[in-house]
Amino acid sequence: MVQIQPPQPKRNQNLIIKTLLIYCFVILNFSKSFTIFLPQNATPTEVFVRFKNEATENSATSPFSFIQSFITFVYEFKSLHSSESQQAIYTINSLTYDNFIQRIKKISSKQQKISIAPGLTICQAIKQLLRVNSLYGFLPEKIPEGSISPGPTYIDGMMTFNDFILPLKNKMQNLVDQYWSEIKDTEVVLKSSHELLILASLIERETYHNPEKNIIAGVYKNRIKSNMRLQSCPTVIYIITKGCKEFKRKLTFTDLKVESDFNTYRKTGLPPSPICLPGESSIKSAAHHDINDYLYFVASTKGQHRFSKDFESHKNHKKEWKKEIKQFIQKRKQLS
Repeated sequence: MVQIQPPQPKRNQNLIIKTLLIYCFVILNFSKSFTIFLPQNATPTEVFVRFKNEATENSATSPFSFIQSFITFVYEFKSLHSSESQQAIYTINSLTYDNFIQRIKKISSKQQKISIAPGLTICQAIKQLLRVNSLYGFLPEKIPEGSISPGPTYIDGMMTFNDFILPLKNKMQNLVDQYWSEIKDTEVVLKSSHELLILASLIERETYHNPEKNIIAGVYKNRIKSNMRLQSCPTVIYIITKGCKEFKRKLTFTDLKVESDFNTYRKTGLPPSPICLPGESSIKSAAHHDINDYLYFVASTKGQHRFSKDFESHKNHKKEWKKEIKQFIQKRKQLS
């Protein structure tokens, strides 16, 4: 993984906000109030174009590169009052500078909990963050899959996406480095900390039941040592969804044949990159796996798995699973 540089010292947030507003209210020197119409779900770029057209006639100067940053900020500020962007008409400069400052301070004083669930892809996590009203600004150009640490984060007031994401990148990097340092001298299957992260992501997507994670890690390492394909369904789902779309159907045999380096039904070894954001428990399990002789596992209707040392036992477990599924469906039909 790329080493993330430590964050630069933060400037005082209130000073930034005040400087921003002084510039917009004083330096732009609007000669009069003006009104802009925002269509439903307008993007920041669309808002800026409308703002620019009106501001040209109402300001003494036109530093639009600065205004574009400002209007993005205003657009995010608007979103603080509504979960959805609604059609609206806004009067620019209808608030006094002092009133606007007070509204910003009121919003900025609220602490907010932002939780990224382990097992989400980076695309899913970003979609979630884009709905968080207190995050604003521009996203980093590319955030590698698996590179940020999931879990809860508490922020005070408003924060840029960069300021929010960078500590999560550093946290993930530190976790992976920590667990890799504990095993690198004795590990015989994994070749790098990056492979540790990849394996952890497979474990995360296979089970949310923590007691099983060590066992599944052992199964995967046993299969790699035996030169067996991992045959991990989550890797195929990742190909189909591209890490973004929802997957609401069963995998088919055609799905399992798709040509991709991520398809562990066709390729031996690990996929080329993580397939999700693994939590610390999965990283720990990938490093300190259970020593066992299992080579197979299949899901049960109880949300856990049955493990097998040979293919015959595995086939029997699959039959039991299909029988349980059939009984479960019949019960649901009786209740409906």
